[in-house]
Amino acid sequence: MARPRRPSRTVRAADHDREMLLALGRSVRESRLQAIQTQRELAAAAGVSESALRRVERGASANISVDTLQRIGYALDRPVTVQLTKGAVEPIDAGHLAMQELVVRLVSRAGYQPRVELPSVRHGTWRSSDVAAIRPVDRALVGVECWNTIGDLGAAFRGSDRKRNDLEEFAAATWGPGEHRVGICWVVRATRANRALVEKYPMLIASRFPGSSSAWVEALTKGAAPPGGDGLVWCDVGATRVFPWRRASGTAPSASSRRVAET
Repeated sequence: MARPRRPSRTVRAADHDREMLLALGRSVRESRLQAIQTQRELAAAAGVSESALRRVERGASANISVDTLQRIGYALDRPVTVQLTKGAVEPIDAGHLAMQELVVRLVSRAGYQPRVELPSVRHGTWRSSDVAAIRPVDRALVGVECWNTIGDLGAAFRGSDRKRNDLEEFAAATWGPGEHRVGICWVVRATRANRALVEKYPMLIASRFPGSSSAWVEALTKGAAPPGGDGLVWCDVGATRVFPWRRASGTAPSASSRRVAET
């Protein structure tokens, strides 16, 4: 006897549940690693069991209480929120996906080979680059990080440093010994919150991103050579274009720092 089919609404709800739990698990794991915490340390800080935390990070937290999830969120300084939406349900990371879609389209036109969520050679898929733009002809590899919301700036900086090391390993494994060029470029959604954060810490941002923002826009959109030094560019809220970040007066990198960045 054939099994009765589940109503389409039930199927959609189950699929969305899995998507939410997987997205939550990835977010918890990435936030923990950015904070340089072990599972034991985070579980202790949240007052939950290690087994519960492992289930959350695997996306298998369907039977875990909201209180447990919230404890983990507060321990990471990222409280969990739940809300109803109107109309068709979009993917949990729709904003981030739209930015990745834009970057892939731009770098493809600019002559790069895009790889979405490029996994780390050593650490696998849990530490991947949002978009890796690869140009074998001149051994250029650009790791593009798409930021819908920056949040913890220090953790974001540390995460970029780790991803740069991953890309260096990927370049060496791909092209072997010899010169290659690896760069990191942040593409940040130009929301009021992100603009306020960048404006609040202009020296930190300028120090971390000495590369010319205008030159990075040219590299991503027209195939120009990536500039010396990592960069930051803005993406409009609708994820339709990228444009340069204007440095605050007095925050331009010195000539000596530019030379260091280009070596």
